[in-house]
Amino acid sequence: MNRVEKLSIGGYAFNLEEDAAKSLTEYIESLRKSYAGAPDAAEIMEAFEDRICEMLLENHPADSVVSPADIDAIKAALGAPEAIVNAAAEEDPGTGNGAKTAENPEKPQWWRNDGKKRVFRPKAGRVIGGVCSGLANYFGIDVTVLRIVWALMLCVGIFFDSFGIFSGISGFALLSYIILWICIPASSESQEMLYAKNHDDGERSRTLYVIGRILKVCLGLFFILMGVSGLAAGVIGICGIGFIGLSSEASEIINQVLEVLPGLTNMVALKVVAILLILCYFIPCLILLYEGLKLCFGFRSPSWHPGLVMTILWIFTVIALCIVAGMSVLPAFTS
Repeated sequence: MNRVEKLSIGGYAFNLEEDAAKSLTEYIESLRKSYAGAPDAAEIMEAFEDRICEMLLENHPADSVVSPADIDAIKAALGAPEAIVNAAAEEDPGTGNGAKTAENPEKPQWWRNDGKKRVFRPKAGRVIGGVCSGLANYFGIDVTVLRIVWALMLCVGIFFDSFGIFSGISGFALLSYIILWICIPASSESQEMLYAKNHDDGERSRTLYVIGRILKVCLGLFFILMGVSGLAAGVIGICGIGFIGLSSEASEIINQVLEVLPGLTNMVALKVVAILLILCYFIPCLILLYEGLKLCFGFRSPSWHPGLVMTILWIFTVIALCIVAGMSVLPAFTS
């Protein structure tokens, strides 16, 4: 069995087989030698390590072991150091090396500068999340203009919309800002450097990812809205009966239930049924809320899988409620 080594790349620790760790270390060292004379060599190497780290995180869970084949795939995707350097020289007319020759291998796709850009939320100049800064950088407009537009949309809704901030144009502005905040990735300094070079990192797959992420967030927000609304309605329904003078109506409903279910003749049975009914109602609301938060924020379920636990608990609650209801109806048929 191959030995496993732990290697830190881009601030993350990965488990690599011994041969894989050796291969990756040699590759990084060859890149470092290739850019040794560059004035921004440190930033370039940091960008390479971030890119390698990103590729490892995309294809390997936290506790998995990286094999030599995985490292070979990464090296093939990024390209040989000589090819990357020659490709950079091709793109920079100031080097005088713009002509493509046999000694200039084709540059790897991820370093291609074809004028395409990616949107991100920069750390510098952000006010609330950096959404306006990122969009302004992507579209090449003044960030102040975007901020004024968003502020006006909110103010128009607050002062002129009879339904308040959560409807109409103001609601759209607030909801769209939250969705963009969640969907647009934040960038590190090294990523900003690469994005400034307009490098292409699988633009098509990134576009599909963003579209899928937006759909996930929209569905998650819908689940959260349904879950919170259900929980609020349930709490108000339980706690508000006495406050709004419906205690007599509730007593009549209980008496009607006792007529239909003669087996519920004591308070213990009534309390059991009440608890089961409350669980049957509130557990789906909690499931919707939990799954909505997962879709919006993309966090992983803990080892005990609360969503699955709540679903199983709800199924057992429904079964128990059916059993209690059947036992309560039974005296009516035997008498």
